[in-house]
Amino acid sequence: MDPAWKAMHATREWGRWPSEEIVAALCRAWRPDARRNVRLLDLGCGAGAVTWFAAYEGWTVTGVDGSDEAVLRCRYRLAQDNLLDRATAETLDFTGPFPWADATFDGVIDNLSLCHNPLPAMISTLAEIRRVLKPGGLLVARAFGPGTARESLGDVGTVTFTTAVDWRRMLTDWTSLDICTAVVDRPLPIERLTITARCPGPVALSHPPADRHLVSV
Repeated sequence: MDPAWKAMHATREWGRWPSEEIVAALCRAWRPDARRNVRLLDLGCGAGAVTWFAAYEGWTVTGVDGSDEAVLRCRYRLAQDNLLDRATAETLDFTGPFPWADATFDGVIDNLSLCHNPLPAMISTLAEIRRVLKPGGLLVARAFGPGTARESLGDVGTVTFTTAVDWRRMLTDWTSLDICTAVVDRPLPIERLTITARCPGPVALSHPPADRHLVSV
């Protein structure tokens, strides 16, 4: 995890509410009466915007972040709304091997987290996402596009800007791939991509849980 994010989470709350794109993608995929047995993984959960929303709306969620401070805030928010029976928040550098077995999750959410890593780390993490997703499982990701003015993002450390072409290459055999792009001027432009895709299933996956552990704080 980029140290810039640990410093940021230690000094301020980053992102309290989930994006409309994430909310829409999840609600399209699962009706309210079908969510209880759906298990989601929220990568880079931060203070818990998406983890809290998904748990509140009926999904079972595992949120992970490399910042202990962010995880503490996420767990506190879940506890405030009595959601700890539906969601957990744990410390994990998700750019390494995941501690879960193959085909553990029905959906994985990346809300502008993968893009704060170098491209090779993004690619290796997408391989792990594919491994832990069930066949047909949903990936919902958001990323910054090259139309973003770097200075508009502030001091957020590493940022890898990607295009729709990049994502088609990284998710070449995934199904139901959809990529939407939106540009907001504030006054400097920020280009965001929203990516949804379905996991095509295992290639040669027979991994037991990795020899690493989530850290409870």
